[in-house]
Amino acid sequence: MIVLDEFVAWAGAGLLAINLAVTVWNIVTSGSKKNGQKIDALEKSLNRTLNDQAAKADERLDKLETRTGSQDKRIALVEQEMRHLPTKDQVSDLRNSITQLEGTIKEIGASLNATAHTVSRIDTYLRKDDSKS
Repeated sequence: MIVLDEFVAWAGAGLLAINLAVTVWNIVTSGSKKNGQKIDALEKSLNRTLNDQAAKADERLDKLETRTGSQDKRIALVEQEMRHLPTKDQVSDLRNSITQLEGTIKEIGASLNATAHTVSRIDTYLRKDDSKS
């Protein structure tokens, strides 16, 4: 019986050691389970926040693409109008031509004045001759 009593004592001590080890293990891992749950909750919250931010960014990007499209149309219209406008050289040539025309018109005006004066003198002479006859 001594052997059985010894065996029971050793078995009890072994079971006590195993029970203590399991208790320590549960205490140590219970914190990590809670931390794991907290990490999972934070992960879900972060994913929701990131998805919301991504959706907002997509909306802003769509608005920018719409604005860019309208800007492209406006730029195309301006470019089309610019093709019809004269270049600086053409404007300069036009300015020179107008200046020359102004000079020519002044010369013609002076010539017309001289011609009008001559015609007036001839008219006056002819009228005096008509009154003599």
